[in-house]
Amino acid sequence: MSTALRPIAGRDVCILLAIASMALIADWLLAQRIPLDTGFHWDGTYYIDYVRNIGKLADGSIDRYSYTRVLPSVLVHGWLRITGQGFDDRSILYGFVVLNAVMALCSLFAWSAIARVLSMSVWQLHFGAVALLINFCFLKYNSFYPIITDVTAFALSMGMIWAYLVRAPAGVAAGAALGAFTWPTLLLMGCLLLVLPRWRNDADPGRLASAINTSGPRHRWPQLMAAATGLAVMAALAYVHWGLAYRHSGAPTMEAFAWLSVLIVGGYVTLAVAPLLAGWSDVLRIWDDRARYLLGLALALVLYVSVQALIAGLAKPGARNSLSDFLLGTIATSMKSPGVFLIAHFVFFGPVIALAMLSWSRVCEIARELGPGFAASLALCLALGLGAESRQLMPNIAFVVIPTVAACAGGRRPWLSLGVVIAVSLALSRVWVVLDVSALVFKVDEYLKYPWQHFFGAVGYWMTPGLYVAHLLALVTTLALLLALGLVPGQRLAKRPATRPASKTPNGTT
Repeated sequence: MSTALRPIAGRDVCILLAIASMALIADWLLAQRIPLDTGFHWDGTYYIDYVRNIGKLADGSIDRYSYTRVLPSVLVHGWLRITGQGFDDRSILYGFVVLNAVMALCSLFAWSAIARVLSMSVWQLHFGAVALLINFCFLKYNSFYPIITDVTAFALSMGMIWAYLVRAPAGVAAGAALGAFTWPTLLLMGCLLLVLPRWRNDADPGRLASAINTSGPRHRWPQLMAAATGLAVMAALAYVHWGLAYRHSGAPTMEAFAWLSVLIVGGYVTLAVAPLLAGWSDVLRIWDDRARYLLGLALALVLYVSVQALIAGLAKPGARNSLSDFLLGTIATSMKSPGVFLIAHFVFFGPVIALAMLSWSRVCEIARELGPGFAASLALCLALGLGAESRQLMPNIAFVVIPTVAACAGGRRPWLSLGVVIAVSLALSRVWVVLDVSALVFKVDEYLKYPWQHFFGAVGYWMTPGLYVAHLLALVTTLALLLALGLVPGQRLAKRPATRPASKTPNGTT
């Protein structure tokens, strides 16, 4: 057996964590940070305030949305108290650096546990680590601007996925409860995993599912439903863009190509949703085991209502960000340039996005094998992925990466392929860019200019037309490179229980 394809051993995990620890130490010593004298623009202004004034969490001065982001600030406050440090800007900044480093290591440890649960190879263990952590998101965005909740949300997401795969609903519930105070969508994701637990070890497809899977011609309605969903999304985009004339504050929309943007979004939704709906008979499997899923629904309802009641009791009326604002922003950013959201995700998260495009049918098949909650969370990721602000996918991106890694066979020469993927990932990460911080001006109109474009050029709606074209060419080149390396979908992760026709009596009844 090739060393790349052998099963994962404990020493492999230790080596991976040791390498990651050295990388985090290098980040601590060498990485550029946001200038300390800028007043910490962007969302970090809120998080610093929560660290300094922890009493605000109980005096009714924080709105509902802000409560979905307070946990990292609470953890940093505790760290500074324990270590006896002050609450000056620099101490808070490096408090978040420490928190993010710990959460990155926890995420990597969770990934290694997930890889072992799914019986992956050593090559897949390392490839998944590269796909999850070697990208612009971690190496540049969260490194330069660590005062943020993204990395903590990512770690909680990875922990919930592991708990889901080992059928530990208490772990999922705990992660969702903590996630409710870290990232707006984590509670919803946790509830999906609770309502739709993984298939039983001894699951039988059931009488109804067996009858459907073995009878008649292949059904066409999943494709029709996917097309209908794509048309509905196109109508929503057209209404927001031309009817409401809503525009995002980022880079100007390419108005001449707005119609093409709408068509690409419709095609994306149709092609992405159809393979997920191909597993529609899973609904019948759920019905056959409905008592178990009703129990999950009850647990999710108790969790959701309890957390929301707690937040409502603590928060002041209103919120600085609403669901309607988020939806309008998502739609508007998808219209900036044709397909800009896909290009942005590729630049932000690296070549694994390109590989997911090439193997999407297999990715969806594996997601369905891992359980209906996993597939539902992948669908949520697809919806959030319409926006060009890729960091909105932080807690959900693992639902794309994990089945993509599971689908990948490693190519004809696995270790060479891994080296090439690392090289492409580092090139896209912009870790090699040194910003001229003396020239940085913290104003919105400056983000479309250099030197800020070295940083914001990897964020979809701030991407200038020139970088948009350059990134599109990079995506096409990467797709061709992945095909040349033979990184194509391999064998399915695990076969689902064999279906069999229902037995019939002589009179034809079941």
